Amino acid sequence: MIRWNAPGCPNDRYKLNLLRTMAGMVLSISSWLRTHESLATQRRRIGYLSYELVSSWWTRKRPLCDWIL
Repeated sequence: MIRWNAPGCPNDRYKLNLLRTMAGMVLSISSWLRTHESLATQRRRIGYLSYELVSSWWTRKRPLCDWIL
């Protein structure tokens, strides 16, 4: 389970802004990929990046905010 209130994590407003920024970056990167890459390559890349994010967080068992920062 993700522990948002773990020691050393930033406050809620900062986390919300961080998540908004990350969502905006993902949207802009995906729109760029849509114009420059084929659909199969795009799916492969998104699947690989999401797998890397989940597996690296899961193996470290750290709070998500520590992993991002």
